[in-house]
Amino acid sequence: MLRAYAQETQLRTLIEMQDAQHVTALLTRMMAGAGFVLMDDQARGMLCALIHSNIWNPAVRELSELAFYVAPQHRGRTVGGRLWLEFNRRAQALLQSGRVALVSCARQQNLHVERYGYRAMHETLMREACPPA
Repeated sequence: MLRAYAQETQLRTLIEMQDAQHVTALLTRMMAGAGFVLMDDQARGMLCALIHSNIWNPAVRELSELAFYVAPQHRGRTVGGRLWLEFNRRAQALLQSGRVALVSCARQQNLHVERYGYRAMHETLMREACPPA
């Protein structure tokens, strides 16, 4: 599913330059407690999140959504919503336990996350060194 996620970004940097060993180590870290990997029971979607030090204040721990993907044929249904609700449930538990002080996630089409206390900070745009051919 991570490969499908990378393909959909249309960023050659993500598609062609994947370091399988690094990605495996990162996923292992997340599954061992430094975040989590969620998949629905029929492998139609996934959401990966990592606990890390905040870039501006390393004493602050943050949970960041790294990748959120739902197979195109299953979009517009309940798969993405259920994955995001589980992400939010786990994020809330981490906030309440004090394990993290911040949670960040990407704005998703059709998911109105503001009603769960999230607020938009900015939209992230990406530019590659080598534009698509």
